[in-house]
Amino acid sequence: MEKARVTPVNEERFFEPHELFFSLTDPKGVIRYGNDVFTRIAAYDEAELIGAPHNIIRHPDMPRAAFKLLWDYLQSDRTIAAYVKNMAKDGRYYWVVATAMPCKGGYLSVRLKPSSPLFEVVQKMYHRTLQVEKQCEEETGNRKLAIERGVKHLLAEVKAAGFDSYESFMSEMLAAELSSRAELLRASGYTAKRSIDSSGRRGIRQLESTCRLIGTMIGKLFKSVDDFRRLEKQLAAKYDDIQKLGMTLHLLSINASIAASRLGSQGAVLGAVADALSDMSKQMEVSINHRASRLGPLQEACGKLVFGIAVAMFEAEVACDFAIELQTSTDTCHNATVLESLDAMVDEFENRCRDVIVGMRASGEEISRTRREVRELVNRFIEMKAIQINGKAEAANSGANSEFSVIFDEVAKLVDKGRDDSDQLLTVLIACTDRVREFDKLSLSFEFELDALQKSLAMVNEDRLQLAAV
Repeated sequence: MEKARVTPVNEERFFEPHELFFSLTDPKGVIRYGNDVFTRIAAYDEAELIGAPHNIIRHPDMPRAAFKLLWDYLQSDRTIAAYVKNMAKDGRYYWVVATAMPCKGGYLSVRLKPSSPLFEVVQKMYHRTLQVEKQCEEETGNRKLAIERGVKHLLAEVKAAGFDSYESFMSEMLAAELSSRAELLRASGYTAKRSIDSSGRRGIRQLESTCRLIGTMIGKLFKSVDDFRRLEKQLAAKYDDIQKLGMTLHLLSINASIAASRLGSQGAVLGAVADALSDMSKQMEVSINHRASRLGPLQEACGKLVFGIAVAMFEAEVACDFAIELQTSTDTCHNATVLESLDAMVDEFENRCRDVIVGMRASGEEISRTRREVRELVNRFIEMKAIQINGKAEAANSGANSEFSVIFDEVAKLVDKGRDDSDQLLTVLIACTDRVREFDKLSLSFEFELDALQKSLAMVNEDRLQLAAV
């Protein structure tokens, strides 16, 4: 289908925060299904959308780099979340937070209304990226090169905003958007849609009930997201600080040894203190470097876990809305289309939830190991504090020069800073451990309900066949 020529109008198409979009495409991005919210806000008839490329709603204000990223993720079998400005058939615009992922037979996307502070930041990023693309294309006449420069610029913007990677950004963004949306819905007194009494559709009612129950469990899990986000952020920062601190302590111990050697036999005790400090700082460096080499995987696991939980929470609500849409629809053909999409949605939702279970357990094991190692660091700082105090006292008793006093005062500051950093990290690790333990209590029920999803879906198909036969 040829894309309709639409002139942009600088006017927004309004939709409510509780409304969620859903669409399903084939591997080439051709629309196979769009839910009622999608068709209404896009202002196209369903017949106009089905069979059309998804870029039928592309807004010219969107940098092509954003779509290049999207397709790169999807074609490498990864889920992506991004802000997208769309254009309706009447030329008006509407912004969404889009989460797109591979599914059976193509790709599916679920979308919500953006409301977090990050939204404004990203709009400015997109504007600057679009200017980079336009300038490059004007200068070179090469659109492909312009898009490549746009991607490079956009990722640089993401880093400049304080994110290590696009993965880190979208994990933070989606969690922030879902939290912001939940707060808006609470403030407005919104009540989620519920099923109706639809005779002959027991499968749909069962499916909705199961999805809602799983959604409640994921909602409890989502409350732990802030702890995992804090851990992801603090891991690298705190370990980097402690690593630098360990190196400085080692240098100070060398300075103390040199100063003690100048005193000859009178500096023997201070030399022993300096040696003890040196040994301890070396051990600490080895321990910190060993742990630092494994920080990347733990940070990545925390980021993926936060993102997975957020997407699963999002999908649970969409699946419930789907079930209700099926209950209120009387068109058998339309039901068949929705059922195909529902099957793809439920399959993705189940896989996502099972990935969350695996991720929680794997993260829990790694968090426990890290927690033990940080406790060991705390103990080493306590030992170093004792060495520092002894050194300070010996320097005073022996009448040694002020050089020792300065060295041991500096050691005290560094040890106190290291202990404080370790305690802060330990606090976050303990909180995450508690969240994992809370999840463990839910996990059996969680897996039981996930097993029930496919059974409910089978019942939905049985009901459809029975209704069609009537």
